[in-house]
Amino acid sequence: MKKIIAALATAFFLSACDVANRNTDEGNSMPAVQNIIIHMNEPVSGLLERTPSTFSADCLQPAKVCWYKFRKPFSSGNLPSVTVMDGVAPLIVLDDTAGITIVIDQELGNEIRDISFSVKGLPDNTLHSANKDNIYRLIQGLMKQGWDHMYHFPAPRIPGDQAAQIANARSHSLAHPWFDPRYEASLEHWIKFQNSYHWHFHKNGHYLNLKVRREDSETEPLEAGTYLTSLELMTEESYWRKHFEHEQKVQWKELLPELLEHYRRQRASHEEQARAAGIRIEHSYRDPYIHVLAKQNDN
Repeated sequence: MKKIIAALATAFFLSACDVANRNTDEGNSMPAVQNIIIHMNEPVSGLLERTPSTFSADCLQPAKVCWYKFRKPFSSGNLPSVTVMDGVAPLIVLDDTAGITIVIDQELGNEIRDISFSVKGLPDNTLHSANKDNIYRLIQGLMKQGWDHMYHFPAPRIPGDQAAQIANARSHSLAHPWFDPRYEASLEHWIKFQNSYHWHFHKNGHYLNLKVRREDSETEPLEAGTYLTSLELMTEESYWRKHFEHEQKVQWKELLPELLEHYRRQRASHEEQARAAGIRIEHSYRDPYIHVLAKQNDN
């Protein structure tokens, strides 16, 4: 079952990239949408009623999973903005959104808990320096909206001001201090870290992963490239369930404390090695508050 879900998820992602990169605007027949408003934890039926003909549906009934998708080519001149609400407050606002995928796991219900976005970047084969500036404008915008930097478990808490202390970019993959969003990476480090970049954020019990994929120019690989920017927004439940295998997901709340303790031991080991190498650890950092654990302790 896991193989089926993984294969289909990959197929849908590749299909989305293919559609979004077409030069012909196949979405012209769709009514122009200037701003799409999505409410987290709302039944997806409410969104579909407010935005008729905007989302298409793909469902895998044996796995009880549905994908609701919005797609427009990056070249479209009328890409919408997206506002995701947490109750009455905006959780995130994104401009020039070419793709939205809402994943509904029917084992949890029909509420919106997991949303992925593809946002418009610069034209193909633009200078790496310009792409870097564009990505950091997005990052700064997210932080102004209240999204805080998160060290992705079990990565060590090495802040961005220690970037010069680490020569091997892959030694701390997914949470390398070269890409602490509070510090802008040098162009040298940016180019040296090939293929993909990751940033992790949290806000009010929600989690956000920003991922940038890079393909270097065939003629000037060190100067220019093509970048694909995507974000995944998750509720606490959706985020932590992803840390478990399928058969464990039903018991994720009971299993989470043990998993967190395992992550803490791994982090402590990584940080001990870093300190031995003269690298500073950000001891003042605290992981995001996990509401479900607090509820368990209250019972």
